[in-house]
Amino acid sequence: MDIDGFRTELETRLTIAKEYIIQELSSINDEEKLDLLGKFNEKFKELIKRISIEEGN
Repeated sequence: MDIDGFRTELETRLTIAKEYIIQELSSINDEEKLDLLGKFNEKFKELIKRISIEEGN
């Protein structure tokens, strides 16, 4: 996969995750929001690694 394909795949997966987070944030307090954002950050890092491994880069 070239860099444009990688970017497209990453953007698609992050958009899905973002929509989930937006739904969750509407019903939780500030501490829980920070926890959820931390989890999103970790998933983002894992996603980049996984896509890179899947594509053999």
